[in-house]
Amino acid sequence: MLQGVIFDLDGTLADTLDVCIEAFQYAIKAHTGDHLNPAEVVALWGPTEEGVLRAAVGPEWEESVETFLSEYERLHVSVPEPFPGIRPLLEHLRTVGIPAAVVTGKGPRSAQISLEVLGIEDAFDAVEAGSIDGAIKAQKISHILERWGVPPAAVVYIGDHPHDAIEAHKAGTIAVAAAWSDHTDVEALRRSGPDEYFDSSRDFSAWLTSQTTPG
Repeated sequence: MLQGVIFDLDGTLADTLDVCIEAFQYAIKAHTGDHLNPAEVVALWGPTEEGVLRAAVGPEWEESVETFLSEYERLHVSVPEPFPGIRPLLEHLRTVGIPAAVVTGKGPRSAQISLEVLGIEDAFDAVEAGSIDGAIKAQKISHILERWGVPPAAVVYIGDHPHDAIEAHKAGTIAVAAAWSDHTDVEALRRSGPDEYFDSSRDFSAWLTSQTTPG
């Protein structure tokens, strides 16, 4: 039986990718006058919002982070719920005593906003945010494994980006592909070599429930 579950956030726990894109567009335009299209915004992702805005805005980046966070929180009211099946899955994990965590490329403040708006902030034993300098998910996953004291092979990491499966395998965990967001590059996600692949959050939740239910 699995001994731990670690989730990505955007596009995995909830349909928040459009909120991210629009908040970045707003902050970048407010501080530079430039309008980036969605593909241009996504091309900047990897670091936290601090890193994205440092690259896109320049000297005013710290001020632009506050603009981003304010707009992000305002827009997030349009996404008040996790994907279907996620909330009961989190409740199940708590009931059976399987620890759950979040490892995200987001910064800690935007991650906290999302978890609070979604009403699932108390569902996780740990929340590890990203780095201003770039992606460090394998390292963050390893931090949680050390905290839990469980073998990596008994833990799953679920994410919607091809890089997530790669980082999960670097940390030694089971890589589960979350292909239920409209933004998912399905072919790239399959090519990344996940151990399990789901295009329905409900199907994933049913599978994970079966893998974490005492026999």
